[in-house]
Amino acid sequence: MIIQNNQSTIKKTIDSVSSLNAHFLFADIGCTDDTVKICKNYGEVISINFQNDLSAVRNELCKKQTEWNLHLEPWEEIVSGIEEFFVLEKGKYRCNVIQNSLITKPIRIWCKNTKVQYKNPVFETITGEGSSTGIYIRSSSPDMTSRNLHLLEVWKAQNPIAFECHYYKACILLTQKKWSEFLDVSNHFLFQEKRITMASIMTRYYMAMVYCYVYKDYIKTLELLMFCLMEKPLMAEFWCLLGDVYYQTNEYSKAKCFYENAKILGSRRLNSDDWPFDVPKYKTYPNQMIASCDEIISKAIKIQSLVR
Repeated sequence: MIIQNNQSTIKKTIDSVSSLNAHFLFADIGCTDDTVKICKNYGEVISINFQNDLSAVRNELCKKQTEWNLHLEPWEEIVSGIEEFFVLEKGKYRCNVIQNSLITKPIRIWCKNTKVQYKNPVFETITGEGSSTGIYIRSSSPDMTSRNLHLLEVWKAQNPIAFECHYYKACILLTQKKWSEFLDVSNHFLFQEKRITMASIMTRYYMAMVYCYVYKDYIKTLELLMFCLMEKPLMAEFWCLLGDVYYQTNEYSKAKCFYENAKILGSRRLNSDDWPFDVPKYKTYPNQMIASCDEIISKAIKIQSLVR
């Protein structure tokens, strides 16, 4: 765990894995509150001179890895599936990290003899393949926008040709609702990223959302969204957005078809799929929108019958 002034959440994180009887290793990158004092009651705390590179800190911690290793943030807690730890075979494993309604599946568990390497100075990630688990981690991340933007600027300054940082900056700008800047940075990222990757497809999806909901530019929305659907047709999120385009243009029968596609095709996504998973888009949201379409269509039929 990397710690930096997390005294309000660290105890809950530690308690969530108490049944594992684990050895805790904390990297202090600049605590000025009681976080270190709390952590020393549970494990080893090492001070690391933080040089604007979170992956470097993680990789330093990996040098002290034990038979089995788990990466947690000091604002996270395991909420279910912890019993799976006792039956895992050797390898790398993905956990389900829940933040609001979104589930992501980063690699968080690995055994000692498995090669592990973190990349990215910010939003650090373990590279390579990982098997799925039924372990769920709830994340209540504090607002670290200013810190992350600073780290991204350092990354860009030190590696001018590293275009991945533009993807992460675009994601931050999206959460800040800086729509115009978000689109500019996203286009810059896509211009440089020639491969079809999760990041490039999700960037197009986020751009499509902005064009749909903010700028009401449905032609641009469809242009971006068709690319996403062509590459990942089982993503209910994409079908729901397509339904929203036609709902907002008052074509309710078409919209209903796409919401139904979201339910049908989304249900076929495999548990091993490591792409982000916006939970309501797989049942709750399409059901609500289908009901809304039915109501509008029904009212329109009644009005037509009265006119006749």
